[in-house]
Amino acid sequence: MKEQGEANALVLQLSALPQLRDLPASDLAELVEHTDVLYFGIGAEIFRQGQPGLTALLLLTGRLEATVLSGDLAVLVGSCHPGEIVGESALLGREPVRNATVRAVEESSGLLLTPGLLDLRQNKAVVLLEQNLVSTLARRVRRSNLAIKQAWRQDPDPTPTEAPTLRQRLQGILRELA
Repeated sequence: MKEQGEANALVLQLSALPQLRDLPASDLAELVEHTDVLYFGIGAEIFRQGQPGLTALLLLTGRLEATVLSGDLAVLVGSCHPGEIVGESALLGREPVRNATVRAVEESSGLLLTPGLLDLRQNKAVVLLEQNLVSTLARRVRRSNLAIKQAWRQDPDPTPTEAPTLRQRLQGILRELA
């Protein structure tokens, strides 16, 4: 359980975030009551690619970077700044597995988001966080789709094989949709 001074400071910190600034302090206080703040030093691994994902994180301070392993190479795929959520697919998927490794590149802190927290449906802060989760996921899907399209442009006419590859089938689908 958080001390009253710590809880009040956290409510003030949350009320400064753009997506939560117009909410009543009572909703933010209830949110604080049902979650924890985690602190990370520079280089700390927050999530690891391939591991089960059960929680997400609303970044309060600092900066995080997400990388994906490609062979032996870690490829930077994004960064997370205060007010953004990372690990959101863990809360929205049926059998969530981390898609990327996330590390702190600055001293960072974040609000731990759990499936149980999302059950507080009457809390306006939780409703806004859920909307933020869905928006974040949609933004990442759009970004991934753009990266896929760019990759296809680099190799517009792959050599056909006996059976079309997944890439070729996806290219055909996207051409039909365009």
